[in-house]
Amino acid sequence: MRVSDFDQVKILKDFYNQLPLGVLVEDYSLVKQKLDDLRQKGITDLRKYLIENPDVLFDLVWSIEIIDANESLLKMTGVKTLQEYLEFEDDANIWESSEWRQYYLDEIICFTEGKTYFADMRSVKADGTPFDVRSIGWVPEDHQNDWSVVLSTQEDITESLALRQRLKDMSRTDPLTGLLNRKEFEVRTEQSLERIQRAKDMLAVMFIDLDNFKDVNDTYGHHIGDQALIETAVRLNNIMRKTDTIGRMGGDEFVICLEGGVTKKKGLS
Repeated sequence: MRVSDFDQVKILKDFYNQLPLGVLVEDYSLVKQKLDDLRQKGITDLRKYLIENPDVLFDLVWSIEIIDANESLLKMTGVKTLQEYLEFEDDANIWESSEWRQYYLDEIICFTEGKTYFADMRSVKADGTPFDVRSIGWVPEDHQNDWSVVLSTQEDITESLALRQRLKDMSRTDPLTGLLNRKEFEVRTEQSLERIQRAKDMLAVMFIDLDNFKDVNDTYGHHIGDQALIETAVRLNNIMRKTDTIGRMGGDEFVICLEGGVTKKKGLS
């Protein structure tokens, strides 16, 4: 059975709306025309010209026309209809953000070179909630001449970035106390040494362990021992300066690097 043109369009539309990625369809034809006009006027370095003339870049960006957005993009942005999305885009004063200005500058230059544009950046939902987005934009091959259709996918990467940061933090900290682990403490201490050498200052390193800690574990159990280690970390954080570096070497061993304002007399005491 032959599928009618109407059915084909419906199938594609359903697929488009079921995509997990947000999809934005835009018309950049006026942008293309204005860029061609600039070239005809002898402007060869478009990037340099647009940086030096931000009002021209502003005019290019506001020449972009949004044609459609799929349901995933609407949901990601926190709106229900395309009309709400258009109103949100009109109200959003993105030009105050240097990140967005750089985004459009880089994207437009990419398109002039026939390339696909990739960017990770901070965006905002309709209710003002910030989120991280990964955007990929391109001009389809059959629209390279006029840029009447530009496609971009938008992916909310907030959770993946947060997970990556948590994993990064876990690689640097002791999981029980939250203090720096041995490896990260050594890195920070090396950095402190470089700073105090430049400043011709001094630092001190203190090694601390808990007396009879093994007896605590043997008598009351490891869960009580863990609580003692956690409480020790809390108290060290409370009494040390923010500029001091505190780490746990393992077991009941802690170490502190005091940077700046240290004399030989204070260090020995």
